[in-house]
Amino acid sequence: MTSALDEIKVVDLTRTLAGPFCTMMLGDMGAEVTKIEEPKLGDETRSWTPFWNDEGTQFLTFNRNKRRLSLNLKEQEGIDIILSLVKDADVMISSIRPAALARLSLDPETLRRAYPDLITVSATGFGQDGPYAAKPAFDDSVQSVSGLASLATLRDPGVPPAYAPTILADKLGGVTAAYAVMGALFHRERTGEAQHVEVPMFETLAAFLLIE
Repeated sequence: MTSALDEIKVVDLTRTLAGPFCTMMLGDMGAEVTKIEEPKLGDETRSWTPFWNDEGTQFLTFNRNKRRLSLNLKEQEGIDIILSLVKDADVMISSIRPAALARLSLDPETLRRAYPDLITVSATGFGQDGPYAAKPAFDDSVQSVSGLASLATLRDPGVPPAYAPTILADKLGGVTAAYAVMGALFHRERTGEAQHVEVPMFETLAAFLLIE
C-alpha cells in the first residue's frame, strides 16, 4: 500500500524533541527522512534513560523510520554533503538558530534561491526575530512564559505554578510543524510555489492556551 508521503525526501537538521517529533511523524507517513547529527555525541536524547541495548529508548522512538548521518558542520565537507542532500529534497527542517544557519549558508533565503522547489522549515523556540529569538528554549521555560505553568494558579490563587508532567511544548510544536509541512506540500502541489514555514514552540503553545 502506498503511504501518503512516499517519495517525499526530508533533510532533518533538528535535535532533541520538537523537530525530531515532527520528522518522526513525516517518516511514519512514508517520507524518506535523513537525520543529520553532530559527530561523537549525536542527538542529546541518545543519552536519555531508559535504555534498550545500550541505546536511549526515547531517541529510538522519536527517530524511527529515519536514515542517520554524522556530519561536522564546522567543515566544508559536511556542508557540501548537506547541500547534495538538499538538492534532491522536498523539505529541509532545522532547529539551528538563524544566525548560525546564515553563517553556514544554510539559511532558508539562500537555500530557496538555489532550490526554488525546496520547502524550508524553522522549528525554533521563540521564532526568527524579537527579543527572545537568540535565547535557548527548553520545554519548562516555554511552559512558563506561555502561561501554561500558571493555569492552576488562575483557578486557585493558593496553588503555586506547576509544569505539565510531560514535554508538552516540544511535542505540540512537533505536531504543529508536521501539520504545517503537509500544508506546504499541498500548496506546492497545487500552485508550484514552495514556502518557508516557521513554527516557534512559544507561539504554538500560547495559541493552544487561548481557551483554557
